[in-house]
Amino acid sequence: MTNTSFSAMIEPLALAVQRAKKPLMDATIRILLRYADRNTPEKSGVLRRGNQSDVVASGDYGRVFNQVPYAGFVHNGTPPHVIVPKRPGGVLVFQIGGKTIFTKRVNHPGTNANPFYDRAVQQSDDERMALLQRTGDTIVARSRG
Repeated sequence: MTNTSFSAMIEPLALAVQRAKKPLMDATIRILLRYADRNTPEKSGVLRRGNQSDVVASGDYGRVFNQVPYAGFVHNGTPPHVIVPKRPGGVLVFQIGGKTIFTKRVNHPGTNANPFYDRAVQQSDDERMALLQRTGDTIVARSRG
């Protein structure tokens, strides 16, 4: 087989892959976003509503992300840390058991991670792989004519 005949044979397949790239990435990101929404903790609903996605026009990559400022703290957890007022000389005010507390600092024990995006990736794996398989099968079938 010559290089010319190999190129002629592979070119329709390469074009089919290129055409399928953006729809495949769009569908993959939709799957991930659906699983992310299922796994995102919902206390007030703010964090779940913060889940967003986008795919670049070429389809080379896409992402699922969260714009809520505290999303990373929920996902990754926090180590023990000290909380102090934002303004010098200020006080922290919060309630515990109906009692109002005024203090200059709090030793926060930290929070456990709740890796909701990691779970979304793991739980969606079979569905994403099935999508990839169907897309590949379709590309091969169409390239054969």
